[in-house]
Amino acid sequence: MSESATPSPSEPSSDENGSQLSLKKLGDMLIGFVQIQRNVEKLQKDNARLQAQVDRLQRICDDQSGQLKVIMRLIESTVNERAVRNSEEASLRLVQQYLALRFGDKTNEK
Repeated sequence: MSESATPSPSEPSSDENGSQLSLKKLGDMLIGFVQIQRNVEKLQKDNARLQAQVDRLQRICDDQSGQLKVIMRLIESTVNERAVRNSEEASLRLVQQYLALRFGDKTNEK
């Protein structure tokens, strides 16, 4: 047999080389898992912070919505009151014109 068939002491055997590769792969996988775990924890913290902001903004929107409803009711009642007042004034003018036509304008005779 030739000398090249036996591994030299400085070169690792194929079994040792394979076990070193699998240990390296295992180490890389563990590092990857740790990094993923850290990323998940960071994302969970970010999610909690963002949820708190969403809750705060939702409360602000609800408050403003309530204020808007109050303003809309105020405007609606003001418009309704003005419409009623205008219709009452128009009715009075109509009655005055009718009376003036029916009985003559006696207010100018004085």
